[in-house]
Amino acid sequence: MFSKLKAVVLLAAVAFAVVGWSHRSAPAPAVTRPSAAAIRKADRAVKRAEHHACLAAALAYAGTGAGIQGGPVRLGYPLLPGHSYALPAFYITNPGSGDETMTLRVMRLPGACGRVILPQWVSGTGQSFGLGAGQDTQVHGLVLRIPSDALPGRYESDIVVYGSAGGAGASPGGRAVLGAGASTHLIIHVARRQA
Repeated sequence: MFSKLKAVVLLAAVAFAVVGWSHRSAPAPAVTRPSAAAIRKADRAVKRAEHHACLAAALAYAGTGAGIQGGPVRLGYPLLPGHSYALPAFYITNPGSGDETMTLRVMRLPGACGRVILPQWVSGTGQSFGLGAGQDTQVHGLVLRIPSDALPGRYESDIVVYGSAGGAGASPGGRAVLGAGASTHLIIHVARRQA
């Protein structure tokens, strides 16, 4: 059942990405091809949609899990190397039918653009949140420290929230298991170092 659901969701994601990409593109003459940048953009959209669809399918399949706000967490101004910044608050939720303990992590998932925000740059991700069925809460207190040697440009990673059954762990048989989780993008722009 899970593989059929994944296949249907994947096909829907591909169709959405292709239709959305062609809808936003200007009509092209019959002899031209899309630019390499447009093709890469469409490929990223498909990968991102596939990733989120797989997480949603896993969440639906498990019947428990974690949810996080759909919009990215971002600081809308350039950040200076060597400085610390409080990240904006964001929401997490327990969409399941039972109590969950939520845990946060910062990691780079497929489909992200730009340079990587390393997990050690963000403090406060070890927090746990106990949520009852259908409850949500706002997460405060994550601090982003930009290293003094950070290069200028766009950086992107993901904030991932796992339910108590989630995260990468080991099953009794010694196999790795991945529980239900959800993610949203963490996007920043690092300015040039000041002299």
